[in-house]
Parts: sequence; structure tokens; C-alpha cells
Amino acid sequence: MKKILPLLALILLSVSLKATHIMGSELTYLYLGNGQYEITAKIYRDCNGIHFANSNFMARCGSNTVNLGTGTKVAVNDITGVNGCSTGSRCINSSYQYGVEEHIWKVTLDLSSYSCCRWTISWEQCCRNSAITTGQADQNFFVTAELNKCTLNSSPVFNTRPIRFLCKGEDVVYNMGLMDTVDFGDSFSFELIPGNQGLNHPVSYNSNFSSQAPLTFLGFPNTNLPVPAGFHLNPVNGDLYFRPMQANEIAVMVIEVTEWKMVNGSWMDVGKIRRDMQVIVLPCNSNGATSRLNGPFILEVCPGDSLSIPFTTSNPDTSVKTWIEYGNEIPGAVFIDNNADVDSGLVKSASGTFHWKPDSSLVRLQPYVFSLRTRNNNCPLNMESSRAVMVFVRDSSIMSQFLAGPDRHVGQQDTIQLIGIDVFSGGQAAYWKTLGDGQFSDSLNPLAVYTFGPNDKRNCEVQLLRISLATNTCYGSKQDTMRIYRDIGQFDAQLDSAGMNRDSASLFGMQSGSGILQYWTSTGDGYFQDSSAMQTTYYFGPQDSANCGASIVLHRDVDPACGALTDTLFLELPADSIDFSWSLSGPYGDTIFLSAYTSYGTTLNWTSSGNGTFHTQTGGGYYYIPDNQERGNGTLTLTLEQQGPCGTLSQSRSINFLPTAVRTVPGESELHIFPNPAEDRVTVYSSGSDIPLRVSVLELSGAILMEKAWQSGNEMELSLEGLAPGTYLIRVQRSSGASRVLRLQVH
Repeated sequence: MKKILPLLALILLSVSLKATHIMGSELTYLYLGNGQYEITAKIYRDCNGIHFANSNFMARCGSNTVNLGTGTKVAVNDITGVNGCSTGSRCINSSYQYGVEEHIWKVTLDLSSYSCCRWTISWEQCCRNSAITTGQADQNFFVTAELNKCTLNSSPVFNTRPIRFLCKGEDVVYNMGLMDTVDFGDSFSFELIPGNQGLNHPVSYNSNFSSQAPLTFLGFPNTNLPVPAGFHLNPVNGDLYFRPMQANEIAVMVIEVTEWKMVNGSWMDVGKIRRDMQVIVLPCNSNGATSRLNGPFILEVCPGDSLSIPFTTSNPDTSVKTWIEYGNEIPGAVFIDNNADVDSGLVKSASGTFHWKPDSSLVRLQPYVFSLRTRNNNCPLNMESSRAVMVFVRDSSIMSQFLAGPDRHVGQQDTIQLIGIDVFSGGQAAYWKTLGDGQFSDSLNPLAVYTFGPNDKRNCEVQLLRISLATNTCYGSKQDTMRIYRDIGQFDAQLDSAGMNRDSASLFGMQSGSGILQYWTSTGDGYFQDSSAMQTTYYFGPQDSANCGASIVLHRDVDPACGALTDTLFLELPADSIDFSWSLSGPYGDTIFLSAYTSYGTTLNWTSSGNGTFHTQTGGGYYYIPDNQERGNGTLTLTLEQQGPCGTLSQSRSINFLPTAVRTVPGESELHIFPNPAEDRVTVYSSGSDIPLRVSVLELSGAILMEKAWQSGNEMELSLEGLAPGTYLIRVQRSSGASRVLRLQVH
């Protein structure tokens, strides 16, 4: 027989005794008549901790508060689950580290003198177990139930034990087994909620834990992943599905049950109870310690027909023996099992058959729900499992109607929350079916999550069907289709300009969404290195060159119903190059000789940054003669342009040479200015036989700013007052008619 491995440390023994005793609870009520109710509290104690203190029951409705006292303890039960094992539980002072006791109190609530309808019953005591690892350790414990005095209703009761122990890595299917024999025919809904520290004061959680994700499970913290991942509570039958993944984790989970009664043709919320559970995850053997229930869990029957459905149990460990039990929730139904001995579990694979013959008075829209549970004789702990079975009673007058929900437009998300409606189904069970390749988190749940498959993501439309599980001839069958229109994203054909030349172009596709790139095409005569790759190179053909480029088309492979998805990019070929060279007749730039290089025979267009003149040389070639300003500056820019078949070709050159003003010719009169640069005054010096006549100060544009006649001697002083800082020209005109120009920098 396989054994459950012990914890690494006796974690339940190492905590403070002040708060190591409360492991869970539930409150239920029974209507006694004349406004009186019997309240039953089941409080679960960790036997490693202190004993329970006496706590008062309270009832509240609006401004009314009733203290019910501490009630009467009627029973104490050891529910650790060590039946048939040599090791006893901690509750009987055994050396085994675990022990759980169920303490049952009863108290009477008299509401006969109150007119208020909606009452909240509560019990509290300090504190939750200190060993809890998910955030609720040592917090105050507060449990409630709600009753509606004006409906004279009794609550259902739980006929399975709360979860206490789980095995790491083993799938959990758990059902609380609601029984409502007093008000048979009511319906229930189930919801995960936080536990309470006080009235309207929920417990707190560590890190990513919450009431919806109370412990570490497969896929944590994403609760909506498909089973076995995620954390799922069926809101109709109360089945809880998950796979715990953290050994030695101790957590709190709370399930609230809302009771619904048909009142004047409408369903009315008539009360709430909750089961508050502390669970411990154990490092069990890898082959599993928990037995499983097998069989159909959704049944349908016509009135007057006999229903006989077999159920079996199984366990990965063949040495483990099992036991199966029916919760007796449906009056008139019989469950025949083969349990030889409940305590010793002598049957290796316990089984049983559910028998029921409903009449026409039981036809309704909602299912009848009963529970099955199995326990094995694994030691030191007997591991348990339970789940719900839903039975729909139909007749021929009720046709199935299932609504998959309205057609929807979605973006590019991977999942979508479905909102199916089975309330008009007449009680039949239904399931989801896809015409695509995605998956449902729970195909039976109308509120399932659908995860799009690879082909779904390529298509602009996905169809989901809600279909009945009709197997009998007493009713018809229908289905409803929801169409999901997907935004499959955007994409663009783009050019890598760094990889563009007259022979080839580098291309890449940019996309969002999940469509698949299929191919590139061209309107020209070139070819692609790889037409199906997101990044590729296009090589231009002769016709492309003649047309100065080509149109490139990027195609996406999607559902044809979406229409053609393409993006077009025109690749414009860069123009052929044009160039020219130049040389000077001398260092002073009196003449600049030019030679042009181009692929075409069209007219060349020369331009200059100055006002010089272009000339054509005899025998071919060109030359340029700068004007006085260009010669004075010692620099100019020449540009050559030509209109080619694919655009305008252009090339510019900056040409520098010695300014004419610094030229000295042997035998010619000398001319100097100093200081240069100057500030207030400058002296002009001239020598030689060619006598100066006048001196002028000019702007670079040639405009005369001042002019004076030359005085006798070799030097003449000029005032620069009124001149802004900058570059000016000093021109000296001589008696021979010649003139000289010097550049002057004024600070």
C-alpha cells in the first residue's frame, strides 16, 4: 500500500497555541414553524491547537440584533480520515501530526415577534490557524448564513465532509453534496467568495492569492485555463476542479451557496449558506493517493421512464481499496453499491448503480443534482473525492432551446469569455462545439472560456455552437450558432533604404495579429530571393530599369471570406549618378576648367553660387570665369544638373583658391593695408611709379560705402567709424587706370 509522505516539519505543531485551532465551519438552519428556526453550526478544529471557547450566536436584520447565546454542543467527531490505519489521529493524542475534529452546536432562533424578513446569522471566535500560508493566519474567524423569514424556508445541508487534505500534482474534483429534503425542488447556485474576519470584513490574501485563486494550482494565477489547469467552480452543480502544485501549502477556500425557490412563477433568492475550508497540500507518492469516480455525470430521463446508471471507482495504486456512497439528495431514488465493509474498504473497485423513476410532476427546466463520493483505505490518510451528477427530467412538450450568444466582433486576443444561455433549454444538458480548431475550458459550462486555435487566428470568422446532449425521444433537439468575427491584424510591405541600389532592394514585412505571410509578387520582370520570407531581396529586371522601378505586393494567407489582404509598395529606382571634375588655370582662380561625366546625352545645366560666366571650350569641355566678388572671396560652388529618364541628376562641388587680393606680380606696384584685421582705423600703403588716385571701401556685393582722393606720399589713413564688424573690400584706383582690391576684416 502506498503511503503519503510526511511533511518536512511538523508545521502544525510549531505555531502559537493562541490561534491554531479553527480550520473551517458551516451554518445551516431548519424551519420549525411559528417563526422559529433550529440553527446548526459545524466548526472544525485543528487538534494541534487549543480547545474551542464558548462564543455567542448572533442574528441581525436591519436595526434588529438578537443574541442567541452559546447554544448546546451536541457532538464532537474525529474527521481526520485515518479509518483502518495503524496510526491514529492527533485528536486522540497520537504521534501522527494531523488531527481534525468536527464540533456541532445547536441553538434555537425565535423570530416570531419580528416583521423583518432578511436575517444574517453569525458565529465568531479568534482565530484562524497560524499555519496558513496564503495570508489568513491568525485572523479572526467569522461565519454567516442568511435566511428569509418571509419564505418559511429551511436551508440545505452538506452531506460530504469539507476538504482537509490534498495531494500535490493530483487532480481534485470536489462536491459538497447539498441535500434539501425539506424543500425538495429548490435550485442552488455556487460562488467562490472570501472568508470573513467580521461582518462585512473579508480576510486578506498574500501576493497573487485571492478568493478565486486561493492556493497554488496548475497555471496559477490564471484561473480560466482549460482543465486540468486553472481553478474552476461549476456555478450550477458546485463541482470544484483544480490541480494543487505546492506541497506543504495551507490555504483557505470558501464556497457560498445561494438557494432559489420558485415564487409566483419567478425564481427568488431565499437564503445563503457557506462552507469555509482549510486545506493542506501533502507531498504524496507520484502514482497518486486519491480514488476517482467514473460514470456519466449528466443524465436525462423522460417522465415514467426508469433510469438505471452505473458508476465505478478507480485508483492508480492497484493495492488501494475503495468505497462509494450516494448522498441521498433525491427522494425516491435508490443507489445499490457493492461496498463490503465501509471501514476496512475490502472492495478494490467499489461500484454502484443509481435507480430512479420520476413522474410528470418532476418535469422542470432545472436539473436535479445528487452527489457521489469515494474514499480509499490509503494510510496514514484515507483520501476522498466527490462530485455532482445532474439529472434532467423532460417531457415532449418542452423543446430544447440553447442560446450561444449574439454574434461578436473581437480583436486579436487569444481567448474569449462565452456567455451561453441554457435557461430556456427545458432542463436539457448542452455542450459547446467549435467549427474551428480552438479549445473550451469546460464545454458543458455555458460560461466557458474559448481559446482560439492556430487556424482560428488565420480566419476572420469562427463559428461556435451550443448543442443539446439529447439522447431520449421525449424531447426535440436544437442548436444555436454564434459567429465570432476576428480582427486578424494589419501588415505593411516596407523597404530597407540602406539596402536599396539600382540592382536590388531589401524588403521586409511588418505585421500585427496572427495571419500568415504567404508570398511577395511584383508587377515588373525582376525576381525575389525568397518570395515566402518576411525578409527578402528583390532583384530588378531590365523592364524595371526602363520603368524606373517596380510595384511590389505583399500578400497574407487568410480565410477567403475576409477578402484579399495585400499591401503594395512602389520601389523607385535611384537615378544614375552624374559627376564632374575641375582644375584651375593658376592658384588665384581666374579660370576654372570643368569636365562632366554622365550616362545621358541630354543638355547639361551649369549653375554657380556667384555671378561668373560659363564658356564652352573649343574641342569640348567647359570653363568658368569667376566674378570679382568670387575672386575676392577665394571660394565658390558650382553645380551640374541633367534631366534623366528616372529623375533629375545633380552634383555640386565647392572650389577654393587663393583670393586675388593677395596676389603679387613681380615688377608691379606694391599695395598693403594694416593693421588687418582692424578696429577704428586702417592705413593703406602703396609704392611704385603708378600713382594712386582714390581709395574706396566696398561691401562684398560691390556697393561703395566711402571713397576718398589719394593724398601725397605712400600712405593714407582711413577712418572705419560707422562700419559694423565684418569683411569689406579696399579698392585703390591708379593713374594708369588699373585698380587693385584687398580684403579687410573689421572687428
